[in-house]
Amino acid sequence: WHADDATFRARTEQLLAQIADEMDRLNRRVHDSLVEQQVTSYRAAYYGSAWMTSVQGDGLAVNLPLLPTEAVRAEVLYPYENGTQFFRLEQNRIEFINRVRGSVIQSQVQGETIYQAQKRLSDALGMPIGRRKLSDRQANAGNFFRTEMIARTEILRSSNMGAHAVYEANGDIVSGWKFLATLDSRTCPICG
Repeated sequence: WHADDATFRARTEQLLAQIADEMDRLNRRVHDSLVEQQVTSYRAAYYGSAWMTSVQGDGLAVNLPLLPTEAVRAEVLYPYENGTQFFRLEQNRIEFINRVRGSVIQSQVQGETIYQAQKRLSDALGMPIGRRKLSDRQANAGNFFRTEMIARTEILRSSNMGAHAVYEANGDIVSGWKFLATLDSRTCPICG
């Protein structure tokens, strides 16, 4: 393939569109699942409160009506503190992205190693990655590998994007592309 190849670009754009569609579908499923779980939790709390009231009411019969699903959905989705729960989830996602981005930028500015970038990222996200004691290694293994993967991937991605921007800005000097691959057992056939 070649970067100027229209077929390659069209196929890449088609794949990116498929990825975007799949992400939208998954987000809708997550949204529906969250609403369903919230409806269930709300109902359980409502009926649990009714049961507690009847138990503590010295034998008084408490007859609470069954809650229709749409009424519970309306309560769960009702704007609260500047937005629905989904708005707040989206805000948390944006804050997470900004923390990762800020951490990666600082690591690059400081010229840190991947481990130092990983440590900065774990501190920014409040995720312990200590591994000195066996109990720490077992408890933090997932966090350690996740933060290492994020640090490595994001630093390499932003480095590649920076190089690409330099190449585009110097298009009058740069005359072509050179693809470098590590030719070992882990290299895929396309990259090889």
